[in-house]
Amino acid sequence: MTFQLSPNQRSIHNVSFPSITQARIWKLRMEKTSTTEIANNLNASLAYVSKTIRVTNKKVKLIIEDVARSNFVKLNKISDVYGFAIGFSPMLNRRAFISFQPSIGVHIWYEHEGTCPECPLQKQCSNLLNAEAEERKITIPDTLKAETEKANYLIEQICAQIGWKIEF
Repeated sequence: MTFQLSPNQRSIHNVSFPSITQARIWKLRMEKTSTTEIANNLNASLAYVSKTIRVTNKKVKLIIEDVARSNFVKLNKISDVYGFAIGFSPMLNRRAFISFQPSIGVHIWYEHEGTCPECPLQKQCSNLLNAEAEERKITIPDTLKAETEKANYLIEQICAQIGWKIEF
């Protein structure tokens, strides 16, 4: 099977990640820091901060859309402000969650019941979940042991921050 982009679609190679300054401003805004406060802290104009937020939100959206498209995930919801999307993978017949954080990149989580102790990627998965939780200032309860449980909890919390309701 071949996959071809139409002329109006973008490839990941044409999508630039946010610059260090853009990422810093985007993260502050995601953390609900006001535009005025960001401008004051950076000794920048409100217009500069507002434009940077708009440009960065667009970049985040394009990154998520491109990753979804290249992984054949149909997006149902996307938040460029929080760098998060919910979609569905027809190939795997399950929900997919795409997350973007400038410090750790873009990741896709597929809903599944894992056999975490036997999985060769358990440590990598655990480290990534912890990094994602730390970036988003979410504390994962110690009572959750399996990475799939931690991922479900983390996704629920991210969705709650955005204002989306999700159930597992």
